[in-house]
Amino acid sequence: MSDRGVMVGAGATMAAETAVPTVIAPSDLEFAFLQRLASLVQRQDRAGNERARTVLAHAAFSTYLDCVELGQGDEAERILTRDPLALRLWRQGRPI
Repeated sequence: MSDRGVMVGAGATMAAETAVPTVIAPSDLEFAFLQRLASLVQRQDRAGNERARTVLAHAAFSTYLDCVELGQGDEAERILTRDPLALRLWRQGRPI
């Protein structure tokens, strides 16, 4: 950790002012919950009746809370807000 509170990798020589944050890939569990959330959101959007949309909305919200608890709240919010890129990549099984 630098004097500015920026984490830098082992052996890094980059100054703290120019350090680029590292994107950490989600764990298998986090990945599974985020992918499930994307699937539920897409199914909700395609649901044919109000009852199905309501049931899927409840399932999506529950899964969203699980994602938040796992530390993936920002990514889960991108999925819930129907960010087209986030949904497309999660549908293909690739996190952003």
